[in-house]
Amino acid sequence: MSSQSPDRRPLVVGIGEVLWDLLPTGPQTDGYSMYAGGVRYQNDIMSNLSLTASISGTRLETDNNVGAGFDGITYDATLTYRASSRMNFNVGLSRATKPSMYLNSSYSVAESYFGGVDYIVSARIKAAITASQTQSDYSGGALLSG
Repeated sequence: MSSQSPDRRPLVVGIGEVLWDLLPTGPQTDGYSMYAGGVRYQNDIMSNLSLTASISGTRLETDNNVGAGFDGITYDATLTYRASSRMNFNVGLSRATKPSMYLNSSYSVAESYFGGVDYIVSARIKAAITASQTQSDYSGGALLSG
């Protein structure tokens, strides 16, 4: 008999589709279609150390084939150390495509690194401090000619 609960499987495989339209009307739209498939792993390495990680193959196509698309690997990983029943330390990294609110850009590829600590003060209060660094590369259709 497995010690894992039915809703907490250590390895999950999935596929998905996302459609994003920032300006859904007019002669040109500023959006994209994204398709991804990958695996996600979640498990306790030791009694006080857990790892959650995923890796996906991602394909992103801009609307009307305007601008460059994205075809590559996206990922995320978080390592959590439970120092006590009230305190956790977290470190992680990720690479993901995200919708962009900048003009002449429909998406960005963001690479992030983070670390933090959280402390449960009471049943209703949790204090946390986190530091992160993100590098974003904006791409997509330029709606202005010239």
